[in-house]
Amino acid sequence: MTKNYITSALTLAVPLFAALAPLTSTSAVAQQANFPSRPITIVVPFPPGGTSDILPRLIAPILTRALGAQVIIDNRPGASGAIGASIVSKSKPDGHTLLVVTPPILAVNQWLYKELPYSPEKDFIAITNAAVSPNIIAVHPSLPVKSLKELIALAKSQPDQLSYASGGNGTTHHLCGELLKISAGIKMQHIPYKGVAPAHQDLRSGRVPIMCDNFSNLIALVRSGHARDARDCRVGCAHDGDERRARAHRSALPRPAGSGGIDADTYRARRQRDERC
Repeated sequence: MTKNYITSALTLAVPLFAALAPLTSTSAVAQQANFPSRPITIVVPFPPGGTSDILPRLIAPILTRALGAQVIIDNRPGASGAIGASIVSKSKPDGHTLLVVTPPILAVNQWLYKELPYSPEKDFIAITNAAVSPNIIAVHPSLPVKSLKELIALAKSQPDQLSYASGGNGTTHHLCGELLKISAGIKMQHIPYKGVAPAHQDLRSGRVPIMCDNFSNLIALVRSGHARDARDCRVGCAHDGDERRARAHRSALPRPAGSGGIDADTYRARRQRDERC
């Protein structure tokens, strides 16, 4: 069976010339010795509440202890991350401004928007992987399905009547839903939100019945009973951490029948500062 992959990277990145400066500037060595000379800002191009926001908040105190500088989290949501990316691309390239990067920023937005206020290829340099999380599909308990196979059957019986939420156009949540539609031959309506937090609120209330999102984002809703146990509605994942994640929510996570060979995972990343970063 042919697998279809959705892999998303959440990375800390800096303006490109911040990393190239030591190679081109005679004063770079002296400047590097004084780094950091002011607070470091991590721009999160999404609203508060999702994994893209939580992870840098966990990293910030670690950077503060390691570098001896205050680390500020600055949420700049909008346009699938393009607003925050534009701000960082125009910042001074001295390593004091970092960007939380997701696939839309570097890989998807250029196909969604005619023009971008930044260049994915030229404006940033990425910094290292830090974590990985599978994506899972969860449904509101009111939806009469208990497996992915049943969800697909319901969607086929009600074309375009079911809707699924995402954190915005071009996000992995969006692509996961579209890939499921293509692989299973079903029709559903996409409801994009301005970040995962408001999407979760509507999933919890039942206003939108379906969502594909990070395991770490949805598991609280599953455990609390506000979303159907993701065990059977899971979009398959075959990474080494599966059993550990299974224990985390007290259930096994077998690959469900009828998943169409989909793998949808989210990678989180960061790296220690490189040269000037």
